[in-house]
Formats: sequence, C-alpha cells, structure tokens
Amino acid sequence: MTAAPELIPAKLKAGDLARVASVGLRTRPLRAALSALGIAIGVAAIVAVLGLSSSSQPGCSPRSTASAPTCSP
Repeated sequence: MTAAPELIPAKLKAGDLARVASVGLRTRPLRAALSALGIAIGVAAIVAVLGLSSSSQPGCSPRSTASAPTCSP
C-alpha cells in the first residue's frame, strides 16, 4: 500500500478574496441586504438590552437619605 499524499489547504490572496466577495454580493443582492438587516437588528437588540439593564440599576441619589447618600458602583 502507498501512503496517501498530504493535502495542503489552498489559501486565497486578498485580491482573490475581494473578487469572490464582490461576485457574491452582485449575484445575490437580496441575500446581502437581508444579511445586513439581520446584523443591524441583532446589534440594535443587544444595545437595547444592555441599555435597559443599565438603566434599571439604582444610581446615586443624594436625596435617598439625609445622612449619607447611597451610591451603587
């Protein structure tokens, strides 16, 4: 039996990668637009959740007690 030849993975150069990406964007514009929309909705959802969680934490209120205000870090 002979040993199987060692396979070397092919690597794309930057120019080739840009060409393949531009062909994909030009041939399927709806797919590209829906992907961009999904990313935008995902980022907006994360920002909204983080904003809601940070706004629900109690802040420093000097009027909470007369002797010493309580500030949460």
